[in-house]
Amino acid sequence: MKQVATGNGELDLILKGGLPENRLYLLEGEPGSGKTTLALQFLREGAKAGERGLYIT
Repeated sequence: MKQVATGNGELDLILKGGLPENRLYLLEGEPGSGKTTLALQFLREGAKAGERGLYIT
């Protein structure tokens, strides 16, 4: 299965390359836990690869 980079190098190492492609991901957690940062990093990586993304708050 192909992996896509999250935009966070350390997380990609833990995930052995990133998240599986062609999936929908929902981030949830306490305020200040880094959800927005991770989501925006992930979207930026996709944009650099020419992909479309959607961010809803």
